[in-house]
Amino acid sequence: MKKALPLLATLLIVFTGCGGAGVENNSEPYIPYQAVVEESPPNLIAEPQLPTPPPGPIPLNRAAQFFGEIDSLFDEDSGELWGFYLHVPIIFVDPETCIAVANRPDFDGVLERQGDVYVSLFPEKLQVFDAVVTFDYFGGKLWVIVPWPSIQHRDIEGRLFKLTHKAMHWHQHAFLDDFHVGGNSHMNELDARISIRIEVNALIHAFSATDEEERFSAIADALSIRAWRRQIFGAETSENRLEIIEGLALYTEWALNMSDRNNLIGIANSFAEGMVSGLNLENSFGYLSGALYAFLLNELDITWKDGLNGDSNLGQMLKEAMGITELRDINEIVLNFYGYEQIGREEREWVEFQNYTLNRVIESIQSHPTMQFHWDDYEHHGVAFNGSRFSFADLGTVFRGNVEFFGSFGRLYVRNSELIFHNDGFIMVVAEDMEIEDNLVTARHWTLELNDGYEAIVYYDNFRVVKR
Repeated sequence: MKKALPLLATLLIVFTGCGGAGVENNSEPYIPYQAVVEESPPNLIAEPQLPTPPPGPIPLNRAAQFFGEIDSLFDEDSGELWGFYLHVPIIFVDPETCIAVANRPDFDGVLERQGDVYVSLFPEKLQVFDAVVTFDYFGGKLWVIVPWPSIQHRDIEGRLFKLTHKAMHWHQHAFLDDFHVGGNSHMNELDARISIRIEVNALIHAFSATDEEERFSAIADALSIRAWRRQIFGAETSENRLEIIEGLALYTEWALNMSDRNNLIGIANSFAEGMVSGLNLENSFGYLSGALYAFLLNELDITWKDGLNGDSNLGQMLKEAMGITELRDINEIVLNFYGYEQIGREEREWVEFQNYTLNRVIESIQSHPTMQFHWDDYEHHGVAFNGSRFSFADLGTVFRGNVEFFGSFGRLYVRNSELIFHNDGFIMVVAEDMEIEDNLVTARHWTLELNDGYEAIVYYDNFRVVKR
């Protein structure tokens, strides 16, 4: 049994094909090689819900305006933050019309210059999602791809935040072989969730402190909590990687767009408060912890940005830079100073909800047939969801809420229910009260719209979507 924390023993994304509607909330799409697919950490700060008119062709003057705004920001930085200019090739894509508008030409002459921008049609066979991807068959260039619906209604601050984050991912290709950020399933464990939230609070306290001794103490506490968790769960490599990929992108986003220290502290606190029950910390904790370590490193008179790679340990770098030679026993840290009691209550509620979800899913699977989709049977597939996500070692990953799974087969819409990514390599939903009529399949909690050439067949005691 894992050692418990003190006092604990008693406890979009936009991702769609051309011609489809975009989704932008908590996207977790399939991640192809050489791609970064992510959005800002889901649910940490709620954005205002703006009315979205039907998608249409991209106004070229407005696209040029957006490109000019981000170029001006990077011109102002002049390479100071990272030692190189952050300008990148960006392409906006309208999912309905497949119109693509870029800020610079491609290598193969696919894009045609129109005024200050470059225009073409995005290949219909490709998915449109927030990503950095090399399309060798689309001009042979590495692009920051942004679905137009995800940015057209943002204010200038929102646009700059988003494009800065994506630009950093583009530059990360210089020192990262791939962008796989899996392997942090331990963040579904109670003690891991509690410890990362306390570590983050300690880092914020250190960043906020004006007294050097107080800052040193808070950093030592954060590093000690970090070391305890990693010793218990053995996840140093995967944690480091998420902090390098997403933490440094968030650091770049904030550093270039917020010069006021109090604003930085405020938004960091808002993010930390958002790490509450139900949030998928597995794929999101590293945004904030990585950014905070980067900010603390940047305030020291050291060179820390050279030689970064996917295995770099920002915490270890800070430990060495601060001259911290010994870490503290976790039992000697005043954890309540960093919100331990409240965090513990929130996380125990989360565990209860997680267990409830697991029991509900298993009971549904055992008492009903399922509709199954084998992961390797379709092209350009992905999932977008608005709700919660849970990882269970013996089952797989369960998405709970409103979920959409899509690909060459068509689209599956799940309403206030579960979609299961099974460990055996297929996706399934419970087929309760299911009816099939031509290309439309309906059940109590979902609707499946099949593309031509695909059908739902009986598969043992269940159903499966296959090519005709």
